[in-house]
Amino acid sequence: MALMRILQAQTGFVLTKTKQLQTQYFEEFPEIQVCKGKKNYPCILPNQGHKTVDEALCQAGWPCNRKSYCPYFVDLKKARAASEVVFNYAMWLSSSQYAGMFTACDVLIADEGHELEKEVVKFSSIILRQPHFSKWGIDVPSFLEVEDYAEWAKQMRPRISNGKDALEKQLLELPEVITFEQERMLDSLRELSTLQRALSQVIAAPDAGRWYIRSWKNGSVEMVPVWASRHVRKIFDAAGTKAIVMSATLLPTEQTAKRMGLDSGYEFIEVDSNFDPGRSPILFQPVARLSRKNLEQKLPDLVTALDEILYDHLPDERGLVHTSNYYIRDYVLANSRFAKEMISHEGSNREVIIRDFLDGKGPPVLVSPSIGTGFDGKGDKARFQVILKYPFPDLGDPLVRMRMEEDKESYDYDANAAFIQTCGRIMRSYDDRGMTYVLDGQLSRMFSSRPNHFPKWVKERLV
Repeated sequence: MALMRILQAQTGFVLTKTKQLQTQYFEEFPEIQVCKGKKNYPCILPNQGHKTVDEALCQAGWPCNRKSYCPYFVDLKKARAASEVVFNYAMWLSSSQYAGMFTACDVLIADEGHELEKEVVKFSSIILRQPHFSKWGIDVPSFLEVEDYAEWAKQMRPRISNGKDALEKQLLELPEVITFEQERMLDSLRELSTLQRALSQVIAAPDAGRWYIRSWKNGSVEMVPVWASRHVRKIFDAAGTKAIVMSATLLPTEQTAKRMGLDSGYEFIEVDSNFDPGRSPILFQPVARLSRKNLEQKLPDLVTALDEILYDHLPDERGLVHTSNYYIRDYVLANSRFAKEMISHEGSNREVIIRDFLDGKGPPVLVSPSIGTGFDGKGDKARFQVILKYPFPDLGDPLVRMRMEEDKESYDYDANAAFIQTCGRIMRSYDDRGMTYVLDGQLSRMFSSRPNHFPKWVKERLV
């Protein structure tokens, strides 16, 4: 690919968020090898087609004699031999950090780089599932500190390891045919391997920074790294000589480097956008600088301003209204004079409502608190969008508060990152067009207090 050739790289790996984006890379560059995870391949053993390779008997140590023509292992072999490979983040993280399948490359390119931190946090989080541990007579404790969990894990890991060793020994004494009993034992073996890995992660956790610990109702415990920096750094260490993080919405600030575990040896390169700012203006029309204290009072003014915008665009164009939360969403639906032209969703039907809207079905205005990322409003699918409230993180989230305790800038950083992402939901190509309206006066505070958070293309579009 172009960047690899410019850098004279012999080998290069590309990371992106989704399997769909992997496919796009392959369509643009047919010479690149796509590497997908085990869940994308069915097991080819007789009577095992209902399982994916991730669930297959070979993953628990079964000596499968069909690996030489199993589609998953064939594609994996091709990827390991290829000079240019595209992964999704989940596949790369599991194969490089756990399995050690891929050696260092000359260049690692992290596309959709604004998603890198989230993907690493998701991958690095640890879940101790009580129902799984209960099968082996172990209760997951409730501690406040990660060090206490690490000590507990050190005591429990030998029990799990001994059980795993005993089961493996039993399997070696059985004939190499698939019976119900063998299958049951292999499922247990796979589960023990998962528990063993989780305990090993817990033991290593104190050396990986601060953790947020959350207990579930069923007795399970989830451990989430407060910062992903040490975990992200592992990716760069595996990259070899060069790593490139690319995104149209990456904040060009030292805070970004800090979150990736970099204190030196990096450079920000901002490339001019080929989108005409005149075709995608960001119109700042503040109603008020919204806060928890004045939101209730200002909601009528907010809806009045929204209705004036909708009057200019309806019925000829379709558009989006970003509400930041369901409380504002409900107020808009109940009080806008264009309520009959609006559609929204709940968590349970979100995907269906969004798909129908993108297909041009139903009312022309989609009102939502959660379409600031991952929404592709290209062309006539969405010609305008209105941001009612600046997308600050939820202060009711303990993880958000823990981050603020250590770094006050993190709250503004996450808000501005979400705002920049939202601005990109329409105007998806150079010949597209779309108007973004911002009604929350908090934008002016952000521009004055955190000007380095905003990329050039946002500043050029702001009117």
